[in-house]
Amino acid sequence: MTGALQLEPAAAAGFACTPRYEDGQLSVAFDGTGDVAAIKTLAEYLKRLHAEALRLGVAEVRCDFRKLSFMNSSCFKSFVVWIDNAVTLGLRCPPRLRRRPFIAGVGALAATTTSR
Repeated sequence: MTGALQLEPAAAAGFACTPRYEDGQLSVAFDGTGDVAAIKTLAEYLKRLHAEALRLGVAEVRCDFRKLSFMNSSCFKSFVVWIDNAVTLGLRCPPRLRRRPFIAGVGALAATTTSR
């Protein structure tokens, strides 16, 4: 199934998740500090992101961490749980890190999970 994005951005103190769906590609940008104030917001957001990816029928979800300045272990665990849940559901989702060069030779990493 496809259609318009039905996932809203989410925010906590100093932290934000902003989704984007364009040309059949679902991505989400993370911004700020993934600390104790962001744990609940992030964990709940990743559940909604997963449901939206299934609804849209996308093959992968791209995560942009370039504007994320810090992530504690609890927030990192939310990503591990998200990927593990996808694997448990039988979705093929090997996480990959992609290095993408941009202005001034500074590199960025983007994590991708593939659901097919």
